Amino acid sequence: MKKDYSTEFKLFIVQGALKTKNIKILLKKYSIAKSTFYTWLKKYKNTGTVINLSTRPKTSTNIFDNQKAINLIIKLYTEEYRGKHYIKEYLNREGIKIGVTAVENVLKRSNLWRYKIKKKKKRYDKIKFVSKIEKEGKIVQIDTKYIKLGRKTVYQFTAVDLATRYSWRQIYEDKTPSSALSFLKYVLKTSPFKIQSVQTDNGLEYTYRCINTSKMNIFDEYCLKNKLQRRYIPIATPRYNGVVERVHGIDEKEFYSRLNKNITVELLREKLKEYTHFYNNQRLISSLGYITIKDRIKNIMERKSTISMAP
Repeated sequence: MKKDYSTEFKLFIVQGALKTKNIKILLKKYSIAKSTFYTWLKKYKNTGTVINLSTRPKTSTNIFDNQKAINLIIKLYTEEYRGKHYIKEYLNREGIKIGVTAVENVLKRSNLWRYKIKKKKKRYDKIKFVSKIEKEGKIVQIDTKYIKLGRKTVYQFTAVDLATRYSWRQIYEDKTPSSALSFLKYVLKTSPFKIQSVQTDNGLEYTYRCINTSKMNIFDEYCLKNKLQRRYIPIATPRYNGVVERVHGIDEKEFYSRLNKNITVELLREKLKEYTHFYNNQRLISSLGYITIKDRIKNIMERKSTISMAP
C-alpha cells in the first residue's frame, strides 16, 4: 500500500541525505524506497521544495466552449470526410490546440461518430516494390483509373512519387500506349525534381512483356531511350502499386463522389487540375505525418542544402 508522507518528513529526509555520506543507511532506517527518495531529491533540486505541485492546467482547453472549433470539426468530418487525426492537425494549424480525444468527444456528442470494426490486415513480404523511399524521384508509380461519365468511360492516368507523394493526374478518352506516353511526357515536363524510374503494372498501355510479340511498346521504348529505369509489379498484385492505388481511392472519395456525372470532359479536366493543385499544396498527407506535400519537398531541399554546405 502506498504511504502518505508529510511534507515536513520528506524535507527532513532529503536534507539529511544531503548532509550524510551514507544515504543507504538513512533510507533503511526510515524504510524508504530508493526510487521514492530520488523522486523527492529530484523535485527538491529542481523546485527547491518537496511539495506536490498541482497538475491542473493553467488555462482551460474545454473544446465545448469554442463553438467555432466545433463547427469546423463537424464540417471537416461530414463534408470533407476527414479523419480525427487529420482534423486535429488541421485545427492546430489554425491555432486551435486540440487533441484527438476531444475531436472524438465532439463528434460523439453530436451523434456523428462512426464506430469502425477493426479488420485484421494482411501481411505481405517487404520486398523492393514496397520498400520505403527517401529520395525524391527515385520511384514514381503510374496507374490508370476508369471514370464513368454517364454512359461514357474516360481514363485518369495518375502518377505518384513515393518519397514526396507529389502527384500528377490527366484525363484521356482512351487507354492506349499513345495516351500513356503522352502522360509520361507531361509528368517529366512538369516534375519539380528529376525522375529516375517509373513503376507500372503489366497493362497493355504500358508494356507488351506479357504477350507473345517481338514488338516493343512505345512507352517502354521511350523510357529506354531516355534512360528511365522501368519497374514492373508482379501480375495480379496491385498492392505493389499501393501508393497510387491509395491515391485513386482518395480521388474517388474526395473528388469524384461530389462530381456531377453528366459533366463534360473539358470541364472535368479543369476541375481535376484544380483538385491536383490543392492535393499537392494544401492537403495534409497522413503518410507524411500530416504535413503538406509542398512542405515535404521544402524539407528535403533544405536538408540537401545543409548537407552540401557541410565541410
